[in-house]
Amino acid sequence: MTIAEKLRILERRNERALAVFATAGDPDLNTSTEIFGHLGDWGADIIEIGIPYSDPLMDGPVLQRSYLRALKHGFKLSQLAKIVEKTADKSDTPILIMTCYNPVYKYGVNRFFRDVKSAGVDSILLTDLPPEEWGESIELAKQFKLGTIFLIAPTTPIGRMEMISKISNPFVYCISKMGVTGAGAELPDELQDYVKFVQDTVKQPIMVGFGISTPEQAAQASVSANGVIVGSAAVAIIERHLDDKVRMFSLLENFISGIKNSLKPKD
Repeated sequence: MTIAEKLRILERRNERALAVFATAGDPDLNTSTEIFGHLGDWGADIIEIGIPYSDPLMDGPVLQRSYLRALKHGFKLSQLAKIVEKTADKSDTPILIMTCYNPVYKYGVNRFFRDVKSAGVDSILLTDLPPEEWGESIELAKQFKLGTIFLIAPTTPIGRMEMISKISNPFVYCISKMGVTGAGAELPDELQDYVKFVQDTVKQPIMVGFGISTPEQAAQASVSANGVIVGSAAVAIIERHLDDKVRMFSLLENFISGIKNSLKPKD
């Protein structure tokens, strides 16, 4: 199933989508592969696999530490396809790859797109590569039938939103607040108005991310959106229970299912 298909199914149910992020190779290759394989069962509608990078630009301390753990345990980008394949074998939940551009560039853009698509990836988000810098890679992604997802922030001008709407597919990633990723105590007061403005401006579905860490925040962020993206709060659970995988998995399941339940229509 593709992300676009999943979003259409959920929209017909009047249900918001939940994308859950975790880092490939964190805390180790086998455990992270198990986590990705379970995310769909736990309630994720979209699996977001992050690629560890030693010098991330928009990721907060929780994700930065997860990248360092993965790299310390020897994660290599050449292992990504196998993680994706094993995840796709266990679940029909669509898969999104999030990464900075540098690892992709070093691996080879054509080779990277080919390998991840062959393994089962639906779409890709290059967080530090603005649309103007994609060049021929946009057409290359289309050739491999890979979705290309772009970011919109509270400071994004309306003209740029309209431009991004034309190339961001299957959804637009709407950043809830300025700064780096991380679970926040509260979301901005103006979030719903901002997301509604984005919804009225762009043509694609909208997923809201950054700072969502509770069911209440997920419900709040999704009022005018198609769904939410949760990352740092899930990765923090992994970090707190590195020595107890059973406990880690139990808490992840409870956390993700709780978020997902908040996104379902109320009786």
